[in-house]
Amino acid sequence: MAKADKNYGVVGTPNSPIAHPDGLKCYGHVPEIHSRGDYIPSASGDIFLRAGRHTGPNKGFGVRHIWAEHAKRN
Repeated sequence: MAKADKNYGVVGTPNSPIAHPDGLKCYGHVPEIHSRGDYIPSASGDIFLRAGRHTGPNKGFGVRHIWAEHAKRN
């Protein structure tokens, strides 16, 4: 059995940005939070995806971690 590529085909350092398929730098935006009478403007902001690192179950960040945790297992 071949050893799995720990980089999951992603090139770059863990903090390398991953471009949106449409060429955008940002993957989305977290809106301001209005909940039960509370207003939290500081929660708003852009979402940026990084190449990341997978360090174990439920530990890591970025594309490499997402693929390691959620890849279809045969």
